[in-house]
Amino acid sequence: DVEFANRKTLEDRLVGAVGVVDRLLESYAVGKVYKEGVRVTIAGKPNAGKSSLLNALLREERAIVSPTPGTTRDTISESVSIGGVLFRLTDTAGLRETTDTIEREGVERAQKEAEEADIVLLVMDYEEQYYNGTEPMYGRLAEACKHTGIRLIKVWNKIDLYQSEAPRSAAEGDGFYVSALKGDGIDFLRNGLSKVVLSDQFNESSVVVTNARHRDALSRAKRSLGLALDTLKGGKSGEFVALDLRAGLNALGEITGEISTEDVLNNIFSKFCIGK
Repeated sequence: DVEFANRKTLEDRLVGAVGVVDRLLESYAVGKVYKEGVRVTIAGKPNAGKSSLLNALLREERAIVSPTPGTTRDTISESVSIGGVLFRLTDTAGLRETTDTIEREGVERAQKEAEEADIVLLVMDYEEQYYNGTEPMYGRLAEACKHTGIRLIKVWNKIDLYQSEAPRSAAEGDGFYVSALKGDGIDFLRNGLSKVVLSDQFNESSVVVTNARHRDALSRAKRSLGLALDTLKGGKSGEFVALDLRAGLNALGEITGEISTEDVLNNIFSKFCIGK
């Protein structure tokens, strides 16, 4: 006997299928991180300790450190693995208004690096947290990060100059108190970077999408399944629902290597015959 699917049952199954596809699409951001790494720009005013922070995170002396403001005039990039994730760190020129042509070019490059980053580490002297008013450069950077969805993390540096201060993370979780020169608090920061990237909703057993072509196929599958769901809810003929389901199967088949065939559809309709 032919079994006719209950439209409500089919609707529930479609909702579940869309949910699964949604979760796979959400995993692409994590998958991209594993595949390409996380771009982290180290920004801040001159002599804030940006180069020292780069060296501390790398655990090697990569950037030249000098008490003279403006030593770093170009970007310096290095990669480091933290918690199994590749981070691409870029040290930049100090952010300040300047009439020096070369330094101004460095500042512009620093701003460009920040705009293209996944995470910006804003390095500030510990004492700056007590200043009144807002530093214009900080304000512009924060606004740019907010507008583009880039994660901004504050790093209060040079706590070794203040005996009452200990390395720690801020209560709200978006800042860290460190001494880049001494290495104090760097482990807090490294762990914080890992937590920012690795969402709690994805664990080692989760399926993670890393291929852009697979993401595009999932997007098309979601759109087709959504159309099938809308068609079903609209009470339209089962043939129209079947067309959207076929499109969804074709999209998923691009990932699994099994492009939709009559055999696949027959297998579906042997259990669900869309009718009344």
